[in-house]
Amino acid sequence: EAKGRYIGKAQNIINELNTVLDMEGGGELAANLRKLYVFMSSHLSKANISRDPQMIHEVISLMEELNSGWRAITS
Repeated sequence: EAKGRYIGKAQNIINELNTVLDMEGGGELAANLRKLYVFMSSHLSKANISRDPQMIHEVISLMEELNSGWRAITS
């Protein structure tokens, strides 16, 4: 039960990141981020259904890479 709740919270965060993308001003970067966010949300759904922790770790790894990238360009 807790697993599903945490996956749902992660999907809500990813969906919010997707929702606030500026698709007009963001150009190719925004389009690529949208594709990545859709992939991650879908991947988490599949992980939840199949009970595959490796799929969850893959999404975590992608989010860590995004976080590193944002930290690099904002510092």
